[in-house]
Amino acid sequence: SIEQSPALVLITDAAANIEYVNPKFSGVTGYSAAEVRGQNPRILKSGHRSPEEYREMWKTLESRGEWRGEFCNRKKNGDCFWVSATISAIKDDSGSVTRFISLQEDITERKRADAALRESEQRFQAFMDFNPAVAFMKDDQGRMVYVNQPFERAFKRSARDIFGKTDAELWPADVAKRLAEHDAAILSANQPRELIEMVPTADGVLRQWRVWKFPFQEPSGRRLLGGVALDITERKQTEEVLERLLDQQLVGICVVNEERKFAFVNGKFAAMAGYTVEEAIHI
Repeated sequence: SIEQSPALVLITDAAANIEYVNPKFSGVTGYSAAEVRGQNPRILKSGHRSPEEYREMWKTLESRGEWRGEFCNRKKNGDCFWVSATISAIKDDSGSVTRFISLQEDITERKRADAALRESEQRFQAFMDFNPAVAFMKDDQGRMVYVNQPFERAFKRSARDIFGKTDAELWPADVAKRLAEHDAAILSANQPRELIEMVPTADGVLRQWRVWKFPFQEPSGRRLLGGVALDITERKQTEEVLERLLDQQLVGICVVNEERKFAFVNGKFAAMAGYTVEEAIHI
C-alpha cells in the first residue's frame, strides 16, 4: 500500500496544493502530513532548478500527462536531498486534471557516491597528467585503452587517435614486435618488470625509455597491462660519454655502490686487478 511504500508519495489537487503525503515522505523530509497539507510542493525547493526548468516541467505534464526527472530538495531542517521523481496527472472522464501524484525515490546516497567517484577520477587524472612520466594501459589484445597527457605530448598524438590501436598500428614494425614480445611475457608470467625499450618520438628519432610494466585486473575481470616510462636518452648519452672519458684515464678508477659492489671500473683499474671490465663489474 501507499502507506508502506518505500517511495516518497505526494498527492496534490489540480492547483498543486498538497492533499496527502505518506510516512516515507515525512520520514525523509521531516515534515508531518499536517504541516504540509494545503501547502505547495515548492516548500521543498532548494534553488537547484531554475524557474525555466519548472516551466518546462509543467508544459510536459500538460502535454504528455507525465514528467520524469531528478530534484534536489530541501528538508525541514535545511539539509538537501536528491530524489528521482515521476509526476503523473490524474484526469477525470472529461479529460480535466483533478490531481497530481508524485512518486519519488531517495537517491541521495547514490548521488554522493557518484560525486565521490567523479572526484576520485578527476584526482587520478590530475595526478597522471601532472607527473613527468608517460603512462599507458593496454588490454590483453594489446589495444591502447588509456594514455596520459605526457604521453600525448611526447608522441604528439591525441588520446582519441591512440585509443583502440595496437603497437603495430602506432610504431614501426621492428619496434612494435619487441614491445609486443615484452608485453606477452609480462602477461604470461603475471609479474611486473622493469626494462629499457627503444621507441621513436614524433620526429622519428629512437629514444631510450626506462619502462615499468605490470599486469593488473579490472573488477570486471578484464586483464590489462599498465606502464609508466621515463625518457632517459640524454642521461644515457651523458653516461656513455663519461664512461669513455674515464676509460681513457691513465689511473685506475672504480665506483662502488651501496652494496659494496663495483658499479663502474675503467680499463686501467681492471687491468691492474687482472680482470676484464666485464669480470670486474660482476665480482
